[in-house]
Amino acid sequence: SHLWGRRFVFVTAGVLFLVFSIPLFKWVPERKVSNPQRPNWSILLEEWKRVGKTAAFVIKEKPLLFFFLGNFFLVDGVNTAIFWLVVYMQRVFLPSPNHLLFIFLSLNFSAFLFGFLAGWLTDRFSAAKVLLASAITFFVTFLALGLSGSFWTFAVFAWTGGAFSMAAAGTAGRKRVAELAPPDSIGEYFGFYNLTTKISVIGSLVFSLIADWWGFRAAILSGMVPTGLAIACFFIAERTEDNSPAGR
Repeated sequence: SHLWGRRFVFVTAGVLFLVFSIPLFKWVPERKVSNPQRPNWSILLEEWKRVGKTAAFVIKEKPLLFFFLGNFFLVDGVNTAIFWLVVYMQRVFLPSPNHLLFIFLSLNFSAFLFGFLAGWLTDRFSAAKVLLASAITFFVTFLALGLSGSFWTFAVFAWTGGAFSMAAAGTAGRKRVAELAPPDSIGEYFGFYNLTTKISVIGSLVFSLIADWWGFRAAILSGMVPTGLAIACFFIAERTEDNSPAGR
């Protein structure tokens, strides 16, 4: 960015995204649709009605409902950390730009490695348990980050608890959707899952308000609220599934 300007960073990222997507377009074929139809208003209205029925079913089925609520709160914490982590380090620890870049890149690499561990744990112990572990770990990590007195102590907690929680949330969350959704409606339920990940922005807004009113340390501790709610929701989801006829 010092040579050509920041706009070229985005252009380069877009080109790389396209280049590395080409193998997917070429060698990962889509499943053929058995009965393809042309889009029209009647199909659109029918699908919206189906979405409404799916929403009603989710509300009725407590394991699904509390899973989606828990996922919303967990991803809310994840998004807050991703959005504000660098800003927090800049304002609280005043590191050099090179140190910030190193932390950001190494955090992504750490999350990449923890993704493999989260996948193995999900297969070994179940997606529900890994999601709960992710929420508990992130709750403790937010507390540790808020109490960290040095830049490198903060970085260690981000590399470990933060990276694991971020990776496990996505890895176990997707498998949990496949486990809970009816077999003939998995696509719809993944749509609901993606919706909870896209609208999980409340924590980022609350962080900014608390940072303005009480400072950045208080703001990062506020991440314990959504992750604490995620713990409660995942715990309730697992208990209600165990007590349901299908879970016995």
